[in-house]
Amino acid sequence: MSQFADSNFDSKLYDLYRPTYPPKFISYIIEKCVPIDKDNVRIVDIGTGPGTALSTLIDLIEEKTKNGQLKVKKFEIWATDVSEVMIEQAKQKLSKYNSELIQINFAVCQGEEIDSIVEGVDLVLAAECAHWLNVDKWIACMRKVCHGYLVYWGYVDGVFIDYPELNQFYDDFVYDEGELGKCWNQPGRNILRSCFKDTNERMKKEFECEIVYRNPATGVGEGSPLRITQNVTVEDYLKYVDTWSASFSWNASHKPEERAGLLFDKGFQKYGLNHNDKLNIEMKTVYCIAKIN
Repeated sequence: MSQFADSNFDSKLYDLYRPTYPPKFISYIIEKCVPIDKDNVRIVDIGTGPGTALSTLIDLIEEKTKNGQLKVKKFEIWATDVSEVMIEQAKQKLSKYNSELIQINFAVCQGEEIDSIVEGVDLVLAAECAHWLNVDKWIACMRKVCHGYLVYWGYVDGVFIDYPELNQFYDDFVYDEGELGKCWNQPGRNILRSCFKDTNERMKKEFECEIVYRNPATGVGEGSPLRITQNVTVEDYLKYVDTWSASFSWNASHKPEERAGLLFDKGFQKYGLNHNDKLNIEMKTVYCIAKIN
């Protein structure tokens, strides 16, 4: 997590090349978790990053309000992150949404400590960040501040659909004895790689939960609303590689010509791929919708 908080981390590159979240999934969250006609709805986004999830959420809130599906008079939204760099990027992306309907607040804050800035929350979101959180502290915090729903989700280890031979190359490069294997913050990466399995089991003991896994390699979760795909050129995928926290650590201690994306490119070249070739990728994903009270 410290890599994303580093003042040298390129949040704009992160925003450009990271996957986005499907509107179908965000719409599902709204329909299931947001009160339809409450005067004032409070939403907190933990680990907001550059505002990826919130921008889609707010677009859909505005659309559903306009067509009468939502009759809420005001949404108070908190975008929180431990990284000042990310919060500054989120401000650039999200500040335009401020209106009579939408009020956005920004805070540098730990996800397990949002009770220090807000209370009476209807919905807490946590996209691609649950692996950084202390689960016991997080649960205690949710019980304090949230009287509605906690929704967290994540994605990891994209599966190369059209080039299955690349999946083993990816694993060999990214994990264990591969170039990036020792550069991940642990246990965070292993938690994410497991699709939050232990966290999910803990949540199930505390709350009523809907938990859905998606693995395109095995066909698990075909009906999941959270299907994250990338249809990108090799060139853009290599830029995505350099947004990984492990790549940031690797690149900081190596020469520019040895950066992670370029090393990954050498592997692609062995399989006859050039920068203009297209990659069809689907992520392994998981989401949990927990009813707090």
